[in-house]
Amino acid sequence: MASTYGDTDPVYRLEVMSLDPTAQDPRHGFNTVKLKMEVKKTHAFSGSLLLTSDGTGRLHLWDVRNPQSKVELRSSEQVR
Repeated sequence: MASTYGDTDPVYRLEVMSLDPTAQDPRHGFNTVKLKMEVKKTHAFSGSLLLTSDGTGRLHLWDVRNPQSKVELRSSEQVR
């Protein structure tokens, strides 16, 4: 399958952070939940779910509450 993105298109590193409203120091109010998510495009972000693509036609669904895993979404035509 041909990529819909050119070789020169950038790859973005997303950093998902959580807010700690109880932090005593404002510098500690944000905590990294997920780091090193390399994506070409972010399609949607709703609640704790993030839908991204990697430039090869694959879509990934991430749940930032469980950042170690992701689900790859494929059409039935790609699976054949």
